[in-house]
Amino acid sequence: MGEVQLNVNLQCDLKQMKRFFVAIPISDGLRNLSTQVMEQIKPMPGLRFTSLSNLHITACFLGNFEESKIIELNNKLCLVSETMLPLELNLKGLTLAPPDKNHYMVWINFEPTHCFNRLCATLDRFLLNKSPQKEYLPHITLARFKNVQPDISDIILDKEHTEIVSKIVLYESDLRDEGPIYTAINEFGK
Repeated sequence: MGEVQLNVNLQCDLKQMKRFFVAIPISDGLRNLSTQVMEQIKPMPGLRFTSLSNLHITACFLGNFEESKIIELNNKLCLVSETMLPLELNLKGLTLAPPDKNHYMVWINFEPTHCFNRLCATLDRFLLNKSPQKEYLPHITLARFKNVQPDISDIILDKEHTEIVSKIVLYESDLRDEGPIYTAINEFGK
């Protein structure tokens, strides 16, 4: 009997946890560029495109987080945005990712910068008490794939794009069978 009660309490506690991440929203220009690239990639079995409404540049994945700590999280994100934004990201190209591993994603990637690294490292330390990575790779995930590898060698990409990052957003990630739904909880910056 005690075991059943413990499981009920555990389920209640899990319902109070939500998945969150901090990301850089993309401009309309970059969304249009992403759409053009996605249209050029030949659809094939096992290739799943990211919903246009879900396109972003991840800065910090928080994972499951207690809803009761949202106010504290908002205060910290406000401080980070005030001291670290704005910054620039210059488009680098299109790549299969992750680098140096078995590829299962198509990325639009940006040149790594000291400012982006500093932003991500600060978020990791400040929000997760986590040691920073050596280098963070700014990117947009356009598609994921299994058992196939799309040919992206002929894709035309205007590499002259510079993204001015003036805000970061706290998103909730609701994982569903039909794909994740990302909801903006709060914006920080200008």
